[in-house]
Amino acid sequence: MEVFYFKGRVVPDHVPLTVNYTPKFERKPSVETEPDSVIEVSILEGGFQVKVEVEHYTDDKALALFQAAWDAAQRLANAAGFISAIPYQIIVDSVVRPDGSVKALALGDAYLRSLGTFTDDDIETIADLMIADHAFGEAVADLLSMLSKTHYAPISYGRVAESIARLVAPNEKQGAMWAKARSELRVSEGFLRALTEASTDSRHGNRTPVSAATNRKLSQMAWLLVHRYVHYRLREANLPKAEFPELSG
Repeated sequence: MEVFYFKGRVVPDHVPLTVNYTPKFERKPSVETEPDSVIEVSILEGGFQVKVEVEHYTDDKALALFQAAWDAAQRLANAAGFISAIPYQIIVDSVVRPDGSVKALALGDAYLRSLGTFTDDDIETIADLMIADHAFGEAVADLLSMLSKTHYAPISYGRVAESIARLVAPNEKQGAMWAKARSELRVSEGFLRALTEASTDSRHGNRTPVSAATNRKLSQMAWLLVHRYVHYRLREANLPKAEFPELSG
């Protein structure tokens, strides 16, 4: 067996967390790309490590086990947070390979970034829009939460779609709201329905697992929808058809 570690921090760091319990468990693969593993998690003085044992280490296997490791550390922190009423959050900083080499990690999605058309030059305009418009700011918060909380992602998709539709048609009844959003943003009914239907079970307490492939597709759709809305706002509701063809899926 080979051993590697995910390491990181627990915030808020001005209340350093130590948990006097180190759970260890065998994990069976949830997807084909995930290997059998033994996971052990510990939190000490505001830092954490997740020790992972696998038959043979590769970076791809570490990536496949990232979510399982994150879950284990976050749930241990959540147990402490439940007792102390402090919303601890873990931040994974690195993976330490069996040979001792360290690979830095940072949450983010380069592909989603490539789908966007905004740059650092737009920060003032977009920040002012989010600060001035509470509802839009919350929609963006929901959008970004799907990157840091993948189990929350299905809920995010529906919340994002409904928030954007309501921003486009704030005074319309439900049916008219969706119709206006489709027309104004040039988005197909199927595109919006895919986002809202994916969130239905989770929003009603049935936390049905969503496959990585489905999460990937829906995260791209949600990302494109919010970018389309930002252009809609900045261009004063005028989206040229040639530049903004219908979003469908």
